[in-house]
Amino acid sequence: MTWRTNDTLSTTDCDYEVVIAAPAAEVWASIVESDRVERWFFDSYISTDWAVGSPIHYLAHDGTVDIAGVITSYDEPNSWSMTFEAHWSRDGSEQVAPAGEVSWTVTDEGGLTRVCLDHTGIPGGFERAQEVAAGWPYLLSNLKTYVETGSPMRARVTSLDDA
Repeated sequence: MTWRTNDTLSTTDCDYEVVIAAPAAEVWASIVESDRVERWFFDSYISTDWAVGSPIHYLAHDGTVDIAGVITSYDEPNSWSMTFEAHWSRDGSEQVAPAGEVSWTVTDEGGLTRVCLDHTGIPGGFERAQEVAAGWPYLLSNLKTYVETGSPMRARVTSLDDA
């Protein structure tokens, strides 16, 4: 994991990687199919049609939007990107916090699959930056566990509010 601050632009970038002992097609499906995503992504499900320019939402079971964005690229089964706005809140406020762009890349490595996640352009001083920093490593570990075993990890972090 890399966490970089760009002083010139007052932004922070996060780069994460995990290697999963599973075929790339299985990993890809676990990242983009809503019923699979909800197993490892804080019980949130995805709502999108995956077309570039379309909205994407990570939704809680009550329909509350946790993360919103727009699909900026989609190259099945290799990569996809979205803008990223954090809507979750510890204090119940309605404040939306913009936080750059998230890109996923899935690479077949001969029976193993490398997943790279880049979260770029997190605004400097972003109050949820530490939550983002704690959330992605947990989520990638949970994705790995889910794909390799069929079950997510026992929750250390149970929701976006706990990240």
